Amino acid sequence: MTTFGSYEAVRELHRGMAAAVWVARRIDGQTESQFAVKTFETLDPTLSLESLEREAQQFLDAAKIQQTVAASGTQYWAPVHEFGPLPAGGAYYVTDVYTRSAQRLVLGQVKLDAHKLHVIVRSVVEALVELLYSINKRLMGL
Repeated sequence: MTTFGSYEAVRELHRGMAAAVWVARRIDGQTESQFAVKTFETLDPTLSLESLEREAQQFLDAAKIQQTVAASGTQYWAPVHEFGPLPAGGAYYVTDVYTRSAQRLVLGQVKLDAHKLHVIVRSVVEALVELLYSINKRLMGL
């Protein structure tokens, strides 16, 4: 089975040219919950090793930022439980599984009425406000 740090893949949900999303569980059985593992692992054979390493580091940097923002008590940001490099190049991070994700929306698997769209837009705006507040707190040394 494919593993990502402390997590073991249960099944692959989606794969693109540079990323994949897996459903996973903790290897140690500490919890019965399932998690989402998002990976950066390009299938582009023309990408140099240096470019792959740079892209993977940017992926990890974004995961670290998300982990920090989510841990600061925000309500609208998914937690990042673990992240790191993949043995064959690339990187991964582990978050909670969300059945109502933007990915399903993008793939056209969700039909929206006006109320649902309002809730989505409001949640995105509130998450951005939380991010701005978190950044301002750090800039002021709070």
